[in-house]
Amino acid sequence: MSSVQKTDRKLRGLPVAAKLALFLAGGVAAFMIIFGFVLGRFLGDTVRDQVRRTAAEAARAASRADLDTWTRNFGTEDQGLSPQEIFDKNQKKTGFDMRLYEQDEARIAQLEWNTGRLQRFVTEGSNVLAADVTRFGPNGERLLVAASYEGGLEFAPLASSRDVTYGDAYARDGLFRAGGVSYYAIRGAAPIRDVDGKPVGEFAIYIVAGAVDEAVSSFDLAVTYAAGVFILLGTALAFVLGRIITKPLRLLQDDIRIVASGDLEHHTKPHSKDEIGELARTFDHMTRSLQEARESEREAAASRHEMAVAAEVVTLFPQHMPHVAGFDAGGLHEDPPSLGGDYYDVVEMPGGRVGFLSVAASGSGVPAAMVTSMARSFLRVVASGE
Repeated sequence: MSSVQKTDRKLRGLPVAAKLALFLAGGVAAFMIIFGFVLGRFLGDTVRDQVRRTAAEAARAASRADLDTWTRNFGTEDQGLSPQEIFDKNQKKTGFDMRLYEQDEARIAQLEWNTGRLQRFVTEGSNVLAADVTRFGPNGERLLVAASYEGGLEFAPLASSRDVTYGDAYARDGLFRAGGVSYYAIRGAAPIRDVDGKPVGEFAIYIVAGAVDEAVSSFDLAVTYAAGVFILLGTALAFVLGRIITKPLRLLQDDIRIVASGDLEHHTKPHSKDEIGELARTFDHMTRSLQEARESEREAAASRHEMAVAAEVVTLFPQHMPHVAGFDAGGLHEDPPSLGGDYYDVVEMPGGRVGFLSVAASGSGVPAAMVTSMARSFLRVVASGE
């Protein structure tokens, strides 16, 4: 019993239910991390592509207007004139005509409308950072026609990015700098064409893309929280399921301890219909076989003892018959299948007498042989006169 307990203490460790819970928790954690990472990157790329498409489509829609539409003097008497041409024209006006020109409310209203046209792309709460219109110079240089901003603007494309085209429009990721502030932005642009379809300028819109990274970060954080919740729930559920699944195994373990202590009469009952139940039935069959083997060993030991006693009893039979005048005496003993209580003996008595003893004890086995041996001893004591 002590050796069984010692082995049990040596093998005791983390329960199967706990191992199952840890295994499932680790699997869930790995799955959620990989799933969250892959899905987060996929959503980020999808949203960025959607922002690029939106920027390109907005630029394409705005580029359908003529280039002159975006000039400050569009819709006024100065439409289509360069600043120098406007200056030269005004120099020829009289003082009265100049005052009328400067106080022309319709012209002033049109100028204000034209000036604020691009500013209206940049509304409060929108992701649009800026918009501008450029004209292609004779040497391919870009000349600013109108802009929603004042001062300088710089857009540096990211080295890892490339132009993504959507028809005749395109978009690209880059770093937007204006007013001492930098943003990760997407620039969408489309060509402005003349009546012959020749590109004469370009409309560009800048949309902040940092919100995409923020959305992806928020998603990653949400996935992390969800993973933590799933891990806790999965661990608890796996532990409970592990306890339920391993209950028949624990009961079988108790049965094995009882049998190992020497109780071969203990009956092991299967508590499930799966492999553990089959193992319990097999173990119970083994216990029955061990019990039968032990009974057979006991019977064999008893048989060997009887054979030893029988061999000793045979030595008690007389080795030779005495000569008695007028009589022929002889004896015959045949070994029975099992030890019995039949016995005969010849005893020489005082005065030349001879005593014959024949004993038949009821029953068989060692008890009958003992009765016979006692009868022989009693006869020899009486015959000796002691």
